[in-house]
Amino acid sequence: MQKLKTFLKSNIAIALGLFLFALGYYFMCACKEYTWVFMSGDSADWLASAKIWFLPQPYGAPIFIMLAKAINLLGGNLAKNMVFYLACLPSAVSVVLVYFATLKVKGSKIIAIICSLVVIGAFPFLAESTVIREHSLAVMFVAAAMLAWTYRKYPLIILFMGLATAVNIIPLYLTAIWAFADLRGHWRDWLKWCWIFLIVGVAPYGLTLYLMGHAPYMWFQTNLSLASINSYLSTTGTVASLSMADFPSRILDFVAVILVSYGIALIPAVRGFKPQWKVGFFAVAVFWVYLLDNDATTWTFTMYAVPAMALLIAAGLKYKKEIIAVGICALILISTNAIFLNAQTINDKNPMGRELYNSTMALPDGSIVITNQGGFVTLNMFYAISQGKDIQLDFATPIISYISSGASAQYVSDIPGYMQPAYKDWLKWANSQGLEGDNSVDIARHAIEDGVSVFRVNTYLVERDEDAYTLRPYNEYFDEVVAVNED
Repeated sequence: MQKLKTFLKSNIAIALGLFLFALGYYFMCACKEYTWVFMSGDSADWLASAKIWFLPQPYGAPIFIMLAKAINLLGGNLAKNMVFYLACLPSAVSVVLVYFATLKVKGSKIIAIICSLVVIGAFPFLAESTVIREHSLAVMFVAAAMLAWTYRKYPLIILFMGLATAVNIIPLYLTAIWAFADLRGHWRDWLKWCWIFLIVGVAPYGLTLYLMGHAPYMWFQTNLSLASINSYLSTTGTVASLSMADFPSRILDFVAVILVSYGIALIPAVRGFKPQWKVGFFAVAVFWVYLLDNDATTWTFTMYAVPAMALLIAAGLKYKKEIIAVGICALILISTNAIFLNAQTINDKNPMGRELYNSTMALPDGSIVITNQGGFVTLNMFYAISQGKDIQLDFATPIISYISSGASAQYVSDIPGYMQPAYKDWLKWANSQGLEGDNSVDIARHAIEDGVSVFRVNTYLVERDEDAYTLRPYNEYFDEVVAVNED
Protein backbone atom coordinates (compact mmCIF):
# COMPACT_ATOMS: atom_id res chain seq x y z
CA MET A 1 0.00 0.00 0.00
CA GLN A 2 2.83 2.37 0.85
CA LYS A 3 4.48 1.66 -2.51
CA LEU A 4 1.21 2.45 -4.26
CA LYS A 5 0.87 5.75 -2.40
CA THR A 6 4.45 6.62 -3.28
CA PHE A 7 3.84 5.78 -6.93
CA LEU A 8 0.64 7.84 -7.12
CA LYS A 9 2.57 10.86 -5.89
CA SER A 10 5.38 10.36 -8.41
CA ASN A 11 5.83 12.45 -11.52
CA ILE A 12 5.28 9.38 -13.73
CA ALA A 13 1.88 8.69 -12.18
CA ILE A 14 0.84 12.34 -12.37
CA ALA A 15 1.98 12.61 -15.99
CA LEU A 16 0.13 9.39 -16.87
CA GLY A 17 -3.02 10.67 -15.20
CA LEU A 18 -2.85 13.97 -17.09
CA PHE A 19 -2.22 12.12 -20.35
CA LEU A 20 -5.20 9.79 -19.95
CA PHE A 21 -7.49 12.61 -18.84
CA ALA A 22 -6.45 14.85 -21.75
CA LEU A 23 -6.70 12.04 -24.30
CA GLY A 24 -10.16 11.04 -23.11
CA TYR A 25 -11.30 14.65 -22.93
CA TYR A 26 -10.17 15.50 -26.45
CA PHE A 27 -11.52 12.32 -28.02
CA MET A 28 -14.86 12.84 -26.24
CA CYS A 29 -15.06 16.36 -27.72
CA ALA A 30 -13.66 15.36 -31.13
CA CYS A 31 -15.66 15.18 -34.32
CA LYS A 32 -15.06 11.65 -35.54
CA GLU A 33 -15.89 12.29 -39.17
CA TYR A 34 -15.08 14.70 -41.97
CA THR A 35 -16.25 18.13 -40.85
CA TRP A 36 -15.89 21.86 -41.40
CA VAL A 37 -16.00 22.68 -37.68
CA PHE A 38 -13.20 24.93 -36.32
CA MET A 39 -11.82 25.77 -39.79
CA SER A 40 -11.31 22.07 -40.50
CA GLY A 41 -12.50 22.30 -44.09
CA ASP A 42 -8.83 21.66 -44.83
CA SER A 43 -9.34 18.18 -43.37
CA ALA A 44 -10.57 16.97 -46.76
CA ASP A 45 -7.12 17.82 -48.13
CA TRP A 46 -5.43 15.70 -45.47
CA LEU A 47 -7.91 12.83 -45.81
CA ALA A 48 -7.29 12.74 -49.56
CA SER A 49 -3.52 12.97 -49.01
CA ALA A 50 -3.71 9.87 -46.83
CA LYS A 51 -5.06 7.86 -49.76
CA ILE A 52 -3.64 9.31 -53.00
CA TRP A 53 -0.62 11.32 -54.14
CA PHE A 54 -1.25 14.94 -55.10
CA LEU A 55 0.06 18.38 -54.18
CA PRO A 56 -1.89 19.60 -51.12
CA GLN A 57 -2.29 23.14 -49.84
CA PRO A 58 0.84 25.23 -49.24
CA TYR A 59 3.33 24.33 -47.98
CA GLY A 60 2.72 20.61 -48.05
CA ALA A 61 3.09 19.35 -44.42
CA PRO A 62 5.38 16.44 -45.41
CA ILE A 63 5.61 14.67 -42.02
CA PHE A 64 1.88 14.98 -41.47
CA ILE A 65 1.14 13.52 -44.92
CA MET A 66 3.45 10.57 -44.41
CA LEU A 67 1.92 9.79 -41.01
CA ALA A 68 -1.56 10.08 -42.52
CA LYS A 69 -0.61 7.52 -45.18
CA ALA A 70 0.68 5.19 -42.47
CA ILE A 71 -2.59 5.57 -40.54
CA ASN A 72 -4.54 4.78 -43.70
CA LEU A 73 -2.83 1.38 -43.75
CA LEU A 74 -4.51 0.53 -40.44
CA GLY A 75 -7.88 0.27 -42.15
CA GLY A 76 -11.15 1.18 -40.49
CA ASN A 77 -12.65 4.66 -40.34
CA LEU A 78 -9.91 6.94 -41.70
CA ALA A 79 -11.41 10.18 -40.36
CA LYS A 80 -11.85 8.72 -36.88
CA ASN A 81 -8.32 7.29 -36.89
CA MET A 82 -6.74 10.52 -38.09
CA VAL A 83 -8.47 12.70 -35.52
CA PHE A 84 -7.37 10.30 -32.78
CA TYR A 85 -3.76 9.68 -33.82
CA LEU A 86 -2.92 13.06 -35.35
CA ALA A 87 -4.95 15.45 -33.17
CA CYS A 88 -6.11 14.01 -29.83
CA LEU A 89 -3.00 11.91 -29.14
CA PRO A 90 -0.36 14.61 -29.93
CA SER A 91 -2.25 17.13 -27.79
CA ALA A 92 -2.38 14.72 -24.86
CA VAL A 93 1.38 14.23 -25.21
CA SER A 94 1.79 18.03 -25.28
CA VAL A 95 0.01 18.26 -21.92
CA VAL A 96 2.52 15.83 -20.41
CA LEU A 97 5.44 17.75 -21.91
CA VAL A 98 4.06 20.98 -20.46
CA TYR A 99 3.78 19.30 -17.05
CA PHE A 100 7.48 18.39 -17.02
CA ALA A 101 8.52 21.78 -18.46
CA THR A 102 6.58 23.80 -15.88
CA LEU A 103 7.80 21.46 -13.13
CA LYS A 104 11.36 22.30 -14.14
CA VAL A 105 10.59 26.03 -14.17
CA LYS A 106 8.86 26.17 -10.79
CA GLY A 107 9.71 22.94 -9.00
CA SER A 108 6.13 22.55 -7.76
CA LYS A 109 3.95 19.59 -8.76
CA ILE A 110 0.77 21.49 -7.87
CA ILE A 111 1.67 24.44 -10.11
CA ALA A 112 2.76 22.08 -12.90
CA ILE A 113 -0.58 20.25 -12.70
CA ILE A 114 -2.51 23.54 -12.78
CA CYS A 115 -0.53 24.78 -15.80
CA SER A 116 -1.30 21.49 -17.56
CA LEU A 117 -5.00 21.94 -16.82
CA VAL A 118 -4.85 25.45 -18.27
CA VAL A 119 -3.43 23.92 -21.47
CA ILE A 120 -6.14 21.25 -21.65
CA GLY A 121 -8.94 23.83 -21.54
CA ALA A 122 -7.33 26.53 -23.71
CA PHE A 123 -9.72 27.39 -26.56
CA PRO A 124 -7.42 27.10 -29.62
CA PHE A 125 -5.75 24.02 -28.14
CA LEU A 126 -9.11 22.31 -27.66
CA ALA A 127 -10.37 23.34 -31.09
CA GLU A 128 -7.33 22.02 -32.95
CA SER A 129 -7.23 18.84 -30.86
CA THR A 130 -10.71 17.74 -31.86
CA VAL A 131 -10.65 17.91 -35.67
CA ILE A 132 -8.37 16.69 -38.45
CA ARG A 133 -5.71 19.39 -38.65
CA GLU A 134 -1.92 19.37 -38.66
CA HIS A 135 -1.37 21.95 -35.94
CA SER A 136 -1.76 19.60 -32.95
CA LEU A 137 1.15 17.49 -34.16
CA ALA A 138 3.29 20.57 -34.82
CA VAL A 139 2.53 22.01 -31.38
CA MET A 140 3.49 18.72 -29.75
CA PHE A 141 7.00 19.22 -31.12
CA VAL A 142 6.95 22.87 -29.99
CA ALA A 143 6.04 21.69 -26.47
CA ALA A 144 8.94 19.23 -26.61
CA ALA A 145 11.23 22.10 -27.64
CA MET A 146 9.96 24.14 -24.66
CA LEU A 147 10.84 21.25 -22.34
CA ALA A 148 14.30 21.03 -23.90
CA TRP A 149 14.61 24.81 -23.40
CA THR A 150 14.12 24.49 -19.65
CA TYR A 151 17.23 22.27 -19.63
CA ARG A 152 19.01 24.43 -22.26
CA LYS A 153 19.52 21.43 -24.52
CA TYR A 154 20.03 23.28 -27.80
CA PRO A 155 20.40 20.22 -30.07
CA LEU A 156 17.00 19.00 -28.85
CA ILE A 157 15.42 22.46 -29.12
CA ILE A 158 16.50 22.72 -32.75
CA LEU A 159 15.56 19.09 -33.48
CA PHE A 160 12.01 19.49 -32.19
CA MET A 161 11.46 22.87 -33.83
CA GLY A 162 12.70 21.31 -37.06
CA LEU A 163 10.18 18.48 -36.75
CA ALA A 164 7.45 21.03 -36.03
CA THR A 165 8.45 22.94 -39.16
CA ALA A 166 8.19 19.79 -41.27
CA VAL A 167 4.58 19.51 -40.12
CA ASN A 168 3.61 23.15 -40.65
CA ILE A 169 5.67 26.11 -41.86
CA ILE A 170 4.74 28.45 -38.98
CA PRO A 171 7.43 27.03 -36.63
CA LEU A 172 10.07 28.14 -39.14
CA TYR A 173 9.17 31.73 -38.37
CA LEU A 174 8.91 30.97 -34.65
CA THR A 175 12.33 29.31 -34.62
CA ALA A 176 13.85 32.42 -36.19
CA ILE A 177 12.15 34.61 -33.56
CA TRP A 178 13.31 32.35 -30.74
CA ALA A 179 16.89 32.29 -32.01
CA PHE A 180 16.89 36.07 -32.40
CA ALA A 181 15.73 36.56 -28.80
CA ASP A 182 18.43 34.17 -27.58
CA LEU A 183 21.33 35.35 -29.76
CA ARG A 184 23.15 37.17 -26.99
CA GLY A 185 25.45 34.62 -25.40
CA HIS A 186 24.03 31.66 -27.32
CA TRP A 187 24.39 32.43 -31.01
CA ARG A 188 27.10 29.78 -31.26
CA ASP A 189 24.67 27.13 -30.00
CA TRP A 190 22.07 28.00 -32.62
CA LEU A 191 24.69 28.16 -35.35
CA LYS A 192 26.43 24.95 -34.28
CA TRP A 193 23.29 22.86 -34.41
CA CYS A 194 21.41 24.53 -37.29
CA TRP A 195 22.31 21.62 -39.58
CA ILE A 196 19.85 19.50 -37.58
CA PHE A 197 17.08 21.94 -38.47
CA LEU A 198 18.01 21.80 -42.15
CA ILE A 199 17.84 18.00 -42.17
CA VAL A 200 14.61 17.44 -40.21
CA GLY A 201 12.82 20.73 -40.87
CA VAL A 202 13.72 21.88 -44.38
CA ALA A 203 14.76 18.74 -46.29
CA PRO A 204 11.35 17.01 -45.92
CA TYR A 205 9.82 19.74 -48.10
CA GLY A 206 11.56 18.03 -50.98
CA LEU A 207 8.37 15.96 -51.03
CA THR A 208 6.39 19.11 -51.88
CA LEU A 209 8.74 19.90 -54.74
CA TYR A 210 8.52 16.35 -56.02
CA LEU A 211 4.72 16.31 -55.94
CA MET A 212 4.67 19.64 -57.75
CA GLY A 213 5.87 17.95 -60.92
CA HIS A 214 5.27 14.23 -60.51
CA ALA A 215 2.00 13.54 -58.69
CA PRO A 216 -0.54 11.48 -60.68
CA TYR A 217 -3.31 13.94 -59.76
CA MET A 218 -2.25 17.38 -60.99
CA TRP A 219 -4.96 19.63 -59.63
CA PHE A 220 -2.55 22.50 -59.01
CA GLN A 221 1.04 22.82 -60.30
CA THR A 222 2.08 20.32 -62.94
CA ASN A 223 5.69 21.30 -63.34
CA LEU A 224 8.58 22.20 -61.08
CA SER A 225 9.61 25.74 -61.93
CA LEU A 226 10.17 29.08 -60.23
CA ALA A 227 6.89 30.37 -61.66
CA SER A 228 5.00 27.36 -60.27
CA ILE A 229 6.62 27.68 -56.86
CA ASN A 230 5.81 31.40 -56.72
CA SER A 231 2.20 30.75 -57.74
CA TYR A 232 1.86 27.94 -55.18
CA LEU A 233 3.27 29.95 -52.28
CA SER A 234 1.64 33.28 -53.12
CA THR A 235 -1.70 32.15 -51.67
CA THR A 236 -0.27 32.39 -48.14
CA GLY A 237 0.98 35.98 -48.17
CA THR A 238 -1.43 37.57 -45.71
CA VAL A 239 0.80 38.28 -42.69
CA ALA A 240 1.05 41.93 -41.61
CA SER A 241 -1.62 42.90 -44.14
CA LEU A 242 -4.59 43.75 -41.91
CA SER A 243 -6.04 47.15 -42.66
CA MET A 244 -6.14 49.85 -39.99
CA ALA A 245 -9.93 49.95 -40.26
CA ASP A 246 -10.17 46.27 -39.31
CA PHE A 247 -7.59 46.38 -36.53
CA PRO A 248 -9.95 47.48 -33.68
CA SER A 249 -12.32 44.56 -34.32
CA ARG A 250 -9.34 42.18 -34.47
CA ILE A 251 -8.21 43.43 -31.07
CA LEU A 252 -11.65 42.61 -29.66
CA ASP A 253 -11.54 39.15 -31.22
CA PHE A 254 -8.05 38.61 -29.84
CA VAL A 255 -9.15 39.56 -26.32
CA ALA A 256 -12.05 37.12 -26.55
CA VAL A 257 -9.77 34.29 -27.71
CA ILE A 258 -7.27 34.99 -24.92
CA LEU A 259 -9.93 35.19 -22.20
CA VAL A 260 -11.61 31.90 -23.11
CA SER A 261 -8.18 30.29 -23.37
CA TYR A 262 -6.51 31.36 -20.12
CA GLY A 263 -9.02 33.20 -17.93
CA ILE A 264 -7.41 34.67 -14.81
CA ALA A 265 -4.21 32.75 -15.56
CA LEU A 266 -3.33 35.79 -17.65
CA ILE A 267 -2.40 37.61 -14.43
CA PRO A 268 0.51 35.32 -13.48
CA ALA A 269 1.41 35.02 -17.19
CA VAL A 270 2.06 38.77 -17.30
CA ARG A 271 4.05 38.54 -14.07
CA GLY A 272 6.10 35.66 -15.48
CA PHE A 273 7.07 37.61 -18.59
CA LYS A 274 10.09 39.22 -16.94
CA PRO A 275 11.86 36.06 -15.73
CA GLN A 276 10.87 34.17 -18.88
CA TRP A 277 10.99 37.02 -21.40
CA LYS A 278 12.47 34.93 -24.21
CA VAL A 279 9.57 32.51 -23.99
CA GLY A 280 7.26 35.53 -23.69
CA PHE A 281 8.78 36.95 -26.87
CA PHE A 282 7.92 33.63 -28.56
CA ALA A 283 4.28 33.91 -27.44
CA VAL A 284 4.04 37.54 -28.58
CA ALA A 285 5.40 36.53 -31.99
CA VAL A 286 2.54 34.02 -32.33
CA PHE A 287 -0.07 36.60 -31.31
CA TRP A 288 1.40 39.12 -33.77
CA VAL A 289 0.56 36.78 -36.65
CA TYR A 290 -3.10 36.78 -35.66
CA LEU A 291 -3.29 40.46 -34.77
CA LEU A 292 -1.93 41.66 -38.12
CA ASP A 293 -3.10 38.96 -40.54
CA ASN A 294 -6.03 39.85 -42.78
CA ASP A 295 -7.26 36.25 -42.56
CA ALA A 296 -9.49 36.10 -39.49
CA THR A 297 -9.22 32.31 -39.36
CA THR A 298 -5.63 32.59 -38.13
CA TRP A 299 -6.96 32.53 -34.56
CA THR A 300 -6.16 28.82 -34.86
CA PHE A 301 -2.44 29.70 -34.99
CA THR A 302 -2.59 31.04 -31.43
CA MET A 303 -2.37 27.38 -30.42
CA TYR A 304 1.39 27.63 -30.97
CA ALA A 305 1.62 30.06 -28.06
CA VAL A 306 -0.03 27.72 -25.53
CA PRO A 307 3.13 25.84 -24.36
CA ALA A 308 4.99 29.16 -23.99
CA MET A 309 2.07 30.68 -22.08
CA ALA A 310 2.14 27.71 -19.70
CA LEU A 311 5.78 28.46 -18.86
CA LEU A 312 4.92 32.11 -18.27
CA ILE A 313 2.05 31.14 -15.99
CA ALA A 314 4.29 28.77 -14.04
CA ALA A 315 6.96 31.44 -13.63
CA GLY A 316 4.40 33.99 -12.43
CA LEU A 317 2.34 31.90 -9.99
CA LYS A 318 3.40 32.46 -6.39
CA TYR A 319 0.42 33.25 -4.14
CA LYS A 320 -1.58 30.39 -2.62
CA LYS A 321 -4.98 31.97 -3.23
CA GLU A 322 -3.99 32.85 -6.79
CA ILE A 323 -2.84 29.28 -7.42
CA ILE A 324 -6.19 27.96 -6.19
CA ALA A 325 -8.12 30.52 -8.25
CA VAL A 326 -6.20 29.69 -11.46
CA GLY A 327 -6.81 25.99 -10.88
CA ILE A 328 -10.55 26.50 -10.38
CA CYS A 329 -10.73 28.75 -13.46
CA ALA A 330 -8.94 26.10 -15.53
CA LEU A 331 -11.44 23.44 -14.44
CA ILE A 332 -14.33 25.77 -15.25
CA LEU A 333 -12.93 26.41 -18.73
CA ILE A 334 -12.42 22.68 -19.29
CA SER A 335 -16.03 22.02 -18.31
CA THR A 336 -17.67 24.86 -20.20
CA ASN A 337 -15.56 24.46 -23.32
CA ALA A 338 -16.45 20.75 -23.40
CA ILE A 339 -20.11 21.78 -23.59
CA PHE A 340 -20.00 24.77 -25.92
CA LEU A 341 -16.97 23.81 -28.04
CA ASN A 342 -17.69 20.12 -28.48
CA ALA A 343 -16.79 19.55 -32.13
CA GLN A 344 -19.08 16.55 -32.60
CA THR A 345 -22.07 18.42 -31.16
CA ILE A 346 -21.40 21.48 -33.31
CA ASN A 347 -20.99 19.31 -36.40
CA ASP A 348 -24.25 17.45 -35.73
CA LYS A 349 -26.08 20.78 -35.63
CA ASN A 350 -24.57 21.98 -38.91
CA PRO A 351 -23.05 19.01 -40.79
CA MET A 352 -22.23 20.95 -43.96
CA GLY A 353 -19.02 19.02 -44.63
CA ARG A 354 -20.78 15.67 -44.38
CA GLU A 355 -23.72 16.84 -46.49
CA LEU A 356 -21.50 18.26 -49.23
CA TYR A 357 -19.47 15.04 -49.30
CA ASN A 358 -22.62 12.91 -49.57
CA SER A 359 -23.95 15.16 -52.33
CA THR A 360 -20.66 14.80 -54.20
CA MET A 361 -20.70 11.02 -53.86
CA ALA A 362 -24.30 11.02 -55.21
CA LEU A 363 -23.28 12.58 -58.56
CA PRO A 364 -23.34 10.22 -61.56
CA ASP A 365 -20.04 8.47 -62.20
CA GLY A 366 -18.10 9.91 -65.12
CA SER A 367 -19.41 13.43 -64.50
CA ILE A 368 -17.49 16.69 -64.79
CA VAL A 369 -17.84 19.25 -61.99
CA ILE A 370 -17.18 23.00 -62.36
CA THR A 371 -15.56 24.34 -59.20
CA ASN A 372 -12.84 26.69 -57.95
CA GLN A 373 -9.18 25.79 -58.07
CA GLY A 374 -8.95 25.67 -54.29
CA GLY A 375 -11.20 26.21 -51.29
CA PHE A 376 -13.07 23.93 -48.90
CA VAL A 377 -15.62 22.82 -51.52
CA THR A 378 -12.93 21.69 -53.94
CA LEU A 379 -10.93 19.95 -51.22
CA ASN A 380 -14.11 18.01 -50.46
CA MET A 381 -14.08 16.76 -54.05
CA PHE A 382 -10.44 15.72 -53.70
CA TYR A 383 -11.53 13.58 -50.77
CA ALA A 384 -14.43 12.10 -52.72
CA ILE A 385 -12.11 11.21 -55.60
CA SER A 386 -9.64 9.62 -53.18
CA GLN A 387 -12.56 7.49 -51.94
CA GLY A 388 -13.05 6.19 -55.48
CA LYS A 389 -15.64 8.65 -56.80
CA ASP A 390 -15.38 8.78 -60.62
CA ILE A 391 -15.62 12.51 -61.41
CA GLN A 392 -13.35 15.03 -63.13
CA LEU A 393 -12.92 18.63 -62.06
CA ASP A 394 -13.32 21.61 -64.39
CA PHE A 395 -11.66 24.53 -62.61
CA ALA A 396 -13.36 27.88 -63.21
CA THR A 397 -11.21 30.40 -65.06
CA PRO A 398 -9.54 32.46 -62.32
CA ILE A 399 -9.95 36.15 -61.60
CA ILE A 400 -7.24 38.68 -60.72
CA SER A 401 -7.79 42.09 -59.17
CA TYR A 402 -7.09 45.19 -61.25
CA ILE A 403 -7.66 48.00 -58.77
CA SER A 404 -5.20 50.40 -60.39
CA SER A 405 -7.08 50.39 -63.67
CA GLY A 406 -10.31 51.48 -62.02
CA ALA A 407 -12.04 48.14 -62.55
CA SER A 408 -13.01 45.93 -59.66
CA ALA A 409 -11.66 42.79 -61.29
CA GLN A 410 -10.34 41.36 -64.53
CA TYR A 411 -10.12 37.80 -65.74
CA VAL A 412 -6.85 36.21 -66.69
CA SER A 413 -8.18 35.06 -70.04
CA ASP A 414 -8.97 38.70 -70.92
CA ILE A 415 -5.38 39.88 -70.50
CA PRO A 416 -3.32 39.46 -73.69
CA GLY A 417 -0.32 37.25 -73.15
CA TYR A 418 -1.17 36.49 -69.53
CA MET A 419 -2.34 33.29 -67.94
CA GLN A 420 -2.00 32.40 -64.28
CA PRO A 421 0.78 29.76 -64.16
CA ALA A 422 -1.11 27.34 -61.93
CA TYR A 423 -4.22 27.46 -64.11
CA LYS A 424 -2.22 27.20 -67.30
CA ASP A 425 -0.42 24.16 -65.94
CA TRP A 426 -3.68 22.58 -64.90
CA LEU A 427 -5.25 23.17 -68.33
CA LYS A 428 -2.36 21.36 -69.99
CA TRP A 429 -2.79 18.41 -67.65
CA ALA A 430 -6.60 18.46 -67.95
CA ASN A 431 -6.36 18.35 -71.74
CA SER A 432 -4.10 15.30 -71.44
CA GLN A 433 -6.80 13.68 -69.28
CA GLY A 434 -9.46 14.16 -71.96
CA LEU A 435 -10.97 17.50 -70.89
CA GLU A 436 -11.06 19.45 -74.15
CA GLY A 437 -11.05 23.27 -74.08
CA ASP A 438 -9.08 26.42 -73.26
CA ASN A 439 -11.18 27.52 -70.27
CA SER A 440 -13.89 26.22 -67.97
CA VAL A 441 -16.77 27.13 -70.32
CA ASP A 442 -15.12 25.48 -73.32
CA ILE A 443 -14.51 22.32 -71.32
CA ALA A 444 -18.15 22.22 -70.23
CA ARG A 445 -19.37 22.80 -73.81
CA HIS A 446 -17.25 20.02 -75.30
CA ALA A 447 -18.24 17.64 -72.50
CA ILE A 448 -21.98 18.19 -73.08
CA GLU A 449 -21.51 17.75 -76.83
CA ASP A 450 -19.86 14.40 -76.05
CA GLY A 451 -22.80 13.34 -73.89
CA VAL A 452 -21.01 13.75 -70.54
CA SER A 453 -22.98 15.04 -67.57
CA VAL A 454 -21.69 18.40 -66.27
CA PHE A 455 -22.47 19.88 -62.85
CA ARG A 456 -21.67 23.23 -61.27
CA VAL A 457 -21.15 23.88 -57.56
CA ASN A 458 -23.75 26.37 -56.31
CA THR A 459 -21.97 27.43 -53.11
CA TYR A 460 -18.67 29.28 -52.50
CA LEU A 461 -18.02 29.40 -56.26
CA VAL A 462 -16.25 32.53 -57.51
CA GLU A 463 -16.84 32.44 -61.25
CA ARG A 464 -17.51 35.07 -63.89
CA ASP A 465 -19.34 32.77 -66.31
CA GLU A 466 -22.45 31.78 -64.36
CA ASP A 467 -24.61 33.35 -67.10
CA ALA A 468 -22.90 31.17 -69.70
CA TYR A 469 -24.81 28.13 -68.52
CA THR A 470 -28.39 26.97 -68.54
CA LEU A 471 -28.73 25.35 -65.13
CA ARG A 472 -31.15 22.91 -63.53
CA PRO A 473 -31.10 22.25 -59.77
CA TYR A 474 -29.77 18.75 -59.05
CA ASN A 475 -29.27 18.58 -55.28
CA GLU A 476 -28.52 20.91 -52.39
CA TYR A 477 -24.99 21.77 -53.50
CA PHE A 478 -24.93 21.14 -57.25
CA ASP A 479 -26.75 22.38 -60.34
CA GLU A 480 -26.70 20.38 -63.56
CA VAL A 481 -25.45 22.24 -66.64
CA VAL A 482 -28.14 21.55 -69.21
CA ALA A 483 -26.53 23.62 -71.95
CA VAL A 484 -23.80 26.17 -72.56
CA ASN A 485 -25.27 29.36 -74.01
CA GLU A 486 -23.76 30.40 -77.32
CA ASP A 487 -23.67 34.14 -76.52
